[in-house]
Amino acid sequence: MNLKQEPTIRERNTAYGTVAVVDMVGYSTLARMLEENMGAGSVGDLNRQIQDFVQGALRHVDSRGVYTKIAETGDGVILLFDSAHDAHVFAEQLHLNTAKHNRSRNEPSAMRWFRVGIATGELNRERLLGEKEKYAGITIANAVRLETAAESGEIVIDVETFGILPKEDRVSYGPEISVPGKRDEMFSARRYNVVNSIHSQEPEVKHTFKTRLFKMTATASAFAVVVVTILFEQSAYVERMLHFFAPSDIPKLQGVQAKPNLVRVGDVLTITVGIDRPAPKNGVTVNLSSTDPSDLTVDGTATVYQGETTGTAYSRVVAVPGYLSPIAIVATLNGDTTRTLVNVTGQRGGSDRGTQPPILHSVPVNQNKRGQNNASLEDQASLPEQKPPSAPAPLNPELLSRLEEAQGRLSAELGYWETMRRQMPPGTSLRPEITSQIYAAKSASQRCSDEVKTSDAASLGPCVDSLNDHLNQLKLQH
Repeated sequence: MNLKQEPTIRERNTAYGTVAVVDMVGYSTLARMLEENMGAGSVGDLNRQIQDFVQGALRHVDSRGVYTKIAETGDGVILLFDSAHDAHVFAEQLHLNTAKHNRSRNEPSAMRWFRVGIATGELNRERLLGEKEKYAGITIANAVRLETAAESGEIVIDVETFGILPKEDRVSYGPEISVPGKRDEMFSARRYNVVNSIHSQEPEVKHTFKTRLFKMTATASAFAVVVVTILFEQSAYVERMLHFFAPSDIPKLQGVQAKPNLVRVGDVLTITVGIDRPAPKNGVTVNLSSTDPSDLTVDGTATVYQGETTGTAYSRVVAVPGYLSPIAIVATLNGDTTRTLVNVTGQRGGSDRGTQPPILHSVPVNQNKRGQNNASLEDQASLPEQKPPSAPAPLNPELLSRLEEAQGRLSAELGYWETMRRQMPPGTSLRPEITSQIYAAKSASQRCSDEVKTSDAASLGPCVDSLNDHLNQLKLQH
């Protein structure tokens, strides 16, 4: 008996890059309807249309950009880019191309919407004898989970990708959020809503869909009459389609930020919450709480007033629990929950602000470089009225001390997790959310060191805050 031999591995190595996972929204429903009424060939046409959208977006990537097609998934594609910027440009252009396509379509079922998840890290690459390269690794899995967390017309990226994007790309993304993975995993990520999907058409979706179906019964061909009959006989199916094409108007919680990040007894924090669309007539109330109210008190709610996308509340440090103890501020809206960590310390390095709440300037959200607002919550809480650019400020010794303290914490965390790894059974590894935070913390530390070399005081403060956030997340995993 002849047994088929496994292909010989000619080469195996490790690659580093940025993975983009693309998925078409509503593919299964549309493909099933096409196959039942027009045959399997129509699904093949749909798949080719998806790949045409992908190739059209790739043409906008810089000619020097390098990418590899890891796999075609039928309803999308998995791509590996050498540059995070190229992955961002590709995903943004894909959404813009589909928006242009949709403007010339009246039927919701003729429109095309995509979700994109992007993650950066290491991949295992194998080249088999007689076959093309194959890729595997947790980076691909992370990109898939980020894609699942995206909405129509959105890009969701991990913190590693955001950390290596050029500054002109970063401004398009919102504040850092947590998205769920499998089991109890949580990933730090950022969103970019490139296109507002079909929200502007919501009031007319049901009326237009039913009206056009009735017109088809009177004027279309015999095939159209069969399609209408099938859809109206299966009323439950029609309702699911209508629900899919008419998403809810209820605002969703986008994120929460607290400033400053390092505080002492008597300091006041400004808490800014954000939602994904302007608040309706009666406004939106976001519930706030502290995981340790005996040390850090929080206003019970933050109100986002009509037409606004952000709301403000305040918090006060009333006691010091110990040396650099992280306390979480939790925001909740309609069942959605997100949180941010604040470092409470009795040591030097807390806020020097007074106890009066600061005045916030109203800054719109979601503005990109094409004129649409996309400022992050962190920007909204800190940006005053626009002023002419000023020369870089000199580095503050206290800021350098905070950086030194944070990098010392990083060394301790790396030692702790290396010890934990060595004690684990053979064949096992640290959880992905831990390795992701370790990588992000190391990247943030390197960025801070680079900004010290360039005397960039304006960027160093947020960089140290970001490093402390990642270290707090690691500490919570102990």
